[in-house]
Amino acid sequence: MERQEKQLDFKNNEVNETINTLGLLWDPVEDCFAFRVNSVESNYDNVTKRQVMSEIAKLFDPLELLGAIIVIAKIIMQDLWREGLAWDEKLTDDQLIMWKRLRDDLPEIAKMRIPRLVKVHSAFRYEIHGFSDASMKAYGCCIYLRNVRPDGSAELHLLCGKSRVTPIKETKRQPGNELNPGEMTMPRLELCAAKLLAEQVAVVLAALEVEVDRVVLWSDSQIVLSWIENMKPDVPVFSDDPHDYRALSPGHFLIGRELNAVAEPLYDDIKENSLSRYQLIQKRKQSFWKRWSNDYLTELQRRYKWNKTPTAVRNGMMVLLKEENTPPQSWHLGRVVSVNPG
Repeated sequence: MERQEKQLDFKNNEVNETINTLGLLWDPVEDCFAFRVNSVESNYDNVTKRQVMSEIAKLFDPLELLGAIIVIAKIIMQDLWREGLAWDEKLTDDQLIMWKRLRDDLPEIAKMRIPRLVKVHSAFRYEIHGFSDASMKAYGCCIYLRNVRPDGSAELHLLCGKSRVTPIKETKRQPGNELNPGEMTMPRLELCAAKLLAEQVAVVLAALEVEVDRVVLWSDSQIVLSWIENMKPDVPVFSDDPHDYRALSPGHFLIGRELNAVAEPLYDDIKENSLSRYQLIQKRKQSFWKRWSNDYLTELQRRYKWNKTPTAVRNGMMVLLKEENTPPQSWHLGRVVSVNPG
């Protein structure tokens, strides 16, 4: 491959236009990255899947500086594949509305300018700040470099972003339907966004030629923060290890971790006049637990009609082993290792 070089004379102001650098448009006068979208005819009468895919493929943004816009194109692309449209088949009305809205706004990208130089020379401290978020359609993250000056003022610059669409099996699920263990929920999507952010920060730190003093990653999901705070080192939250018996419990929502307490002895067969006040309270609690587990807990099981198929037990499922006359916090968790239909 022939190597091509171009020398630019900045002193004599010979450069007055943007330059294509590694697929990005660079304005050497303002020293910033720019974006360009080729204008097309605004004819939406016969828009096909082939035309939409061709337009989306022209959106080249390797750093995902336009992540908030690119993710909409990804959602449209996923929707076209999910509907199974042929290449030359016209879009549905809903798809056409979403595509028209995106295509009409794309020329506004040309007005955006993102500085190439992210390091402020007067700064004495550099920090990495990353943000992650998720929705039922997509999740993503963005990373900033924070330059702190000696007077306390700071200047932030966008480094990169990353976005992914929600897996199709989750977008097909209707709200209220029972979840399979492998399906996505909103907290799980938030955790996927946090994981994506952590991966991107690792890449940025390896490539950034700046001594970073502090790394701060942000998430607005309290459940995810609790998971991360209480997870074991080198063990993923969604583990496929058959010997991992951790599960999300109500205690994680109440106190941020599982409930750990010494099981009390049973007081059912002991007369109340022989019990202390504390033991009497424990007996009342055990009586309530017995009624709750026998009468109420069994009613939580979903009752299916004849046209509904119940969720089948599968290998790898986490299950709760119900035992009669067992005090609270003493039921065992188990993982299904073999299924033998009978």
